[in-house]
Amino acid sequence: MSIAVTWDSPEEKAIICYRFNGIWTWAEFAEANRQSKHMLKEVTHKVAVVLDMRKSDFIQAGAMARMQYWPERLHPLVDMWVFVGASAYIKTLARVYNHLYGRGIRPAIHFAHDLSTARQIIAHVRGQTSV
Repeated sequence: MSIAVTWDSPEEKAIICYRFNGIWTWAEFAEANRQSKHMLKEVTHKVAVVLDMRKSDFIQAGAMARMQYWPERLHPLVDMWVFVGASAYIKTLARVYNHLYGRGIRPAIHFAHDLSTARQIIAHVRGQTSV
């Protein structure tokens, strides 16, 4: 599978990581979402989602059309998304999403160059440390 979904730290269960590898399909993305929703049943606290795109600068056609359905499908425990290694195109899509669906209503979207920085951003947003 071109998208692996794991807990960043199985002990803490505070961050779910989607690791994209090469070319992926919407069916694989849907399966990754099903896996993460199953994982979210294990917790009652807020969880960040890290989308590690460093090994895949690819995005399937139809992303803009699919964005209209994301708000109704978002899990209530997910409080932020952090894209790691996102291309300029993916960053643009995220900004369009924020513009269309409003900040503060849906999970915050952040960008990082690596996983360490993503963890720092999450900790900072949650008030656990400074960046």
